[in-house]
Amino acid sequence: MGLFSRTKAKVGEIGNFRSAHQAGTLLGVVYHGVAGQLSQPAPTVSGPAVMESIYLSRYDDSGLTVTAGNSAETYFVFSVDLSATPSGTDGHAYFDRPSSAIRRGAVSAIHMHIALRSALDSASVTLLDWDLNF
Repeated sequence: MGLFSRTKAKVGEIGNFRSAHQAGTLLGVVYHGVAGQLSQPAPTVSGPAVMESIYLSRYDDSGLTVTAGNSAETYFVFSVDLSATPSGTDGHAYFDRPSSAIRRGAVSAIHMHIALRSALDSASVTLLDWDLNF
């Protein structure tokens, strides 16, 4: 099979987590973690504007996606995917690009990572392979 047969992690992976909370409850915790970085902190999906903004581009039972940028350019996309399990919920957090490739909006990306980790810690969520290098 060679080099190209290996399963590769997502490009800007932060890490995985596991919780005894149900997915709907954990989604509220995840939203709380990213809400401080949103241009309009409301759990409402929206799209890009002419001026720079950070907005929810996905918010459903399977997780959420935050996009930073404007109508001409996307600075970064941050996603948290949630999967229900018999014992609670598993989650996966990642950026759409390596952290070193985030130029515009890097401070917001760092703050979002820190706030999400803090929210997960506050809810006693078990973090697995959690890392971010800026």
